[in-house]
Amino acid sequence: MPSKPIAFVYCPHTPNLARLETMPMALNLVRKLAQAGRQVDLFLWEEPSARYATLLPGTVRVHYQQEIKPWRLNRLRPLWEGLRFARPGRFALAFGLGQIGIHLAHSAAKASACPLVYVNDEFPSCWGLSAWTRCEQQAAARAALVVVPDAARFAPLCAELPLHHTPWAALPNTTEPEPAGGDNPVAPLGSPPDWRQRLGLPEGHHVFLHAGSVADWAQVPEILCSLAHWPANAVLLIHSRSKAGLASYRKQLAHLNLPGRVFWSEEPLAEHELNSLVAFCSGSFALYRNMGPNIEYMGMSSGKLMRSIACGTPVIASNFASLAFVQENQLGVQVSHPAELPAAVAQTMAMLATYRHNCRAYHQAMSSFENAWPAFCAQLRDSTGIALQA
Repeated sequence: MPSKPIAFVYCPHTPNLARLETMPMALNLVRKLAQAGRQVDLFLWEEPSARYATLLPGTVRVHYQQEIKPWRLNRLRPLWEGLRFARPGRFALAFGLGQIGIHLAHSAAKASACPLVYVNDEFPSCWGLSAWTRCEQQAAARAALVVVPDAARFAPLCAELPLHHTPWAALPNTTEPEPAGGDNPVAPLGSPPDWRQRLGLPEGHHVFLHAGSVADWAQVPEILCSLAHWPANAVLLIHSRSKAGLASYRKQLAHLNLPGRVFWSEEPLAEHELNSLVAFCSGSFALYRNMGPNIEYMGMSSGKLMRSIACGTPVIASNFASLAFVQENQLGVQVSHPAELPAAVAQTMAMLATYRHNCRAYHQAMSSFENAWPAFCAQLRDSTGIALQA
């Protein structure tokens, strides 16, 4: 008799901004579960995308769900949504990501009498107190295993939930670039895109990239304000992972525009294209305003930072203790103030070859998802009794 499938419930608060394809930790986890020979039922609340047909193995069945909209009886909403997943005996194991996602996975796990795995990407405090917070706490207490993108994030997460004596494992939020020859380590089969021509970037200039969320908390205004003082042969490329609200935000920032120095990429890219773009650039920004523990303990949960390292591109990062590995391993530069950005850009350009080599070496030795997978499988087996191929 074939084994029951694994449920993977991916439901962050903003599903179309935090699409599965933009979160390597979750995407890689789904892939590896399927590659281990298991059928995976993947539940998504984002807009349907044909990309998953090539991003995911054939043993992953994608189930698109209707958007969870707020209504007056907010206290009943989690109960109603949870009941839709409470079908007895469906699954052998349930994974949940996001406050809503872990609650729904909890309902599925209870109904199937199977183990629950809590994949945490954001601390509860970043969303404030709500009915979903209480649901997250209840589900986390039931979890057989908690997965975090950085070992240093587990202790502060336990303090917020709270958790006591729950087993845990770390899986970095990093892409796994496909090996390729030449200077571009992440080119897919065939010729890589000509990014200068495609995006209208000037020849002979170093391109520094801000990719991901385009917002104040990601220090986009600070980067733009510093641009006038960068080396003359450096330009800024801003790539947004979503077009939602982007036109309005660009209008707000129009007074900071420097013609010929600022370029925008507004179309979402497939994973291999984004990897190729990051590898093409001379540096990436991973700057954050400290809005609480979720940011302060960012570490390897920063997708833009970890993707950049994996693609061999140095980073200019915030001077948080959790990001100290950037400067300690010469993967780029940490800055404490926007006034330091022009010098950081100049230093990155001067040290580019060394930084690229260090980033690739660090990824292979310290931050590769592949390297972390065997330890995760061992912890999953010990915590749930379910064995996967390592």
